[in-house]
Amino acid sequence: SSSGRPLSRSSPQCLTMESVQTFGRKKNSVAVAFVKRGRGLLKINGKPIELVEPEILRYKVFEPVLLLGKERFAGIDVRVRVRGGGHTSQTYAIRQAIAKAIVAWTQKYIDESTKQEVKEILLSYDRTLLVADPRRCEAKKYGGRGARARFRTSRSVRLLVLRRATPRSAAPHCTTPHAHRRRAPSPPRCSPASLCPVEGGSALTEAQRPRSPLHNAALLQRSRTVKRRLAAASRAYARRRRRACALPDGLG
Repeated sequence: SSSGRPLSRSSPQCLTMESVQTFGRKKNSVAVAFVKRGRGLLKINGKPIELVEPEILRYKVFEPVLLLGKERFAGIDVRVRVRGGGHTSQTYAIRQAIAKAIVAWTQKYIDESTKQEVKEILLSYDRTLLVADPRRCEAKKYGGRGARARFRTSRSVRLLVLRRATPRSAAPHCTTPHAHRRRAPSPPRCSPASLCPVEGGSALTEAQRPRSPLHNAALLQRSRTVKRRLAAASRAYARRRRRACALPDGLG
């Protein structure tokens, strides 16, 4: 203006000049780009685009310029304001606002064919340059540390805590017989004399003798696989009996 003060965007003079305003979003970040006739300025929150921080994400902001070329930005000034989110989300919001701004400017003040060409270049490289990403962080729920993680509530942990908290003497003892819960009686064991041909029987004690796997044969299902396993167990039991009753050295 003639007084030297900057024009507000709602003033009549600002409304009559050639300008375009677009926005870009990423998560909680919102970037607004204002484009007008100028000499090729690109500023982010009042700073040149070459000084965008962090430096590792600077090329993401430059992608619209590198894809379309500096000549398309030579006659315009782009000023971007960004708020909210973190460094990465602000970077993606800025690049989307710049890309949408150049597409809108081309469509409004150049021609439709050039706008379509610019749009195809941007979409072929990365669709998120023009289309916002709708993904959001999933909210935390009760009963866990995060959105999906749950606190551990397994039965083994509850039993372990209960056993540690309850003294052994205080544990209830059931004296009522439960016939349906009793274990099936084991088959009678052979006498030591019948197991070993040596007179006087084997030197093994009753607790050391191998136990027959046939005591729970009634609980096994009558299938082909179970029958094979039962036969193998019987053969192994017979081998253990023969080894246990082997004659001592020097006898025979």
